[in-house]
Amino acid sequence: MKKLEKLLTLDDEDIKYLAYGISLGSFLGTFIGLIFEAIAFNFCLGGALGIIVSIIFSIYKKFN
Repeated sequence: MKKLEKLLTLDDEDIKYLAYGISLGSFLGTFIGLIFEAIAFNFCLGGALGIIVSIIFSIYKKFN
């Protein structure tokens, strides 16, 4: 149970990674959206992928 609690809680470093992931994903999504003329879709896709990747990275950092 302690492992699950540790996995689900976010500390300051995890929040920092989450913010970086959202901002970088949104920026890259907007930039790619300018090229392919689908700015709104790629902005949302980049933000969602940024959240997913940053959470995976935070989980990886917790257990290694």
